[in-house]
Amino acid sequence: MRVSELVRYSRKLLKHRRGRVLLLCLLPFGADVAFRSAEAAMCCLVLYFGSAAPSELFFGSSPELAACSAVCGVLRIIFCPPLLYGVTRKLVMVSGDTAAPSLADMLTDLRFVRRSIAAELWCRGISIAAALPAVASGGAFCRILLNGGGEDALFGLLVTGALTAAMAVMWLCVRLSLAAVPFLTVMEVRRSALRTALFSLRFLSGRRSLLAKLCAVYFIPLAALVGIPFLLPELMTAFNLCLSIFLMEDQYGGRSRSFRISGTGGLNERDTA
Repeated sequence: MRVSELVRYSRKLLKHRRGRVLLLCLLPFGADVAFRSAEAAMCCLVLYFGSAAPSELFFGSSPELAACSAVCGVLRIIFCPPLLYGVTRKLVMVSGDTAAPSLADMLTDLRFVRRSIAAELWCRGISIAAALPAVASGGAFCRILLNGGGEDALFGLLVTGALTAAMAVMWLCVRLSLAAVPFLTVMEVRRSALRTALFSLRFLSGRRSLLAKLCAVYFIPLAALVGIPFLLPELMTAFNLCLSIFLMEDQYGGRSRSFRISGTGGLNERDTA
């Protein structure tokens, strides 16, 4: 399976429904921006009417500012993950060209809401745990760089720099694997949230390069912001389609069987002979 095949088939799936898919893709982003904007507005009000100094925004010594950030953070955790996972389920159904429940039905399903929130919390915990080695080695690198020294310091600087780079790459691999958690959560409903998050690390083992290439193809146009209305639906559809094919490979004979997208738009088993 190649990136060009994913892009071509995702464009075919998006025919006559690109606007609806774009709206779905923007819903989680819009909700997150709304909560963060509300948090910024509340902090501005506290700074204007209260006695807190602007520097306390970064050090958290003001109880009023800490309370505002905590309330907005809790609300963001409660409302954003169910919306993200509901949109993912809709996009999966678009990739499979089948019907899906409405967002209202999914967001009023308490089991779905609890599971999506738990999966998001586990993802954040795993991501933070994976980032700790890079943070520790990066801190050591900065301390050696600031303190200076002789040849021993130079050797330590090289070692900690290489270790920081390696740990950063490992963290990026973990983050890329955790990007499959929303998809796996809505597709593998029998797994718990923790098992789904841990399974995503094994699920994308050896497969991250294809997803990384797919993201790299769309990165520059999306970073320019102008291409978001046209390319964001393609990226999200291709991403979920790629994960669907990976899941199909695991379900039908393991990774020894590979599927490709045919010229007519169907999925066929690749001839490896």
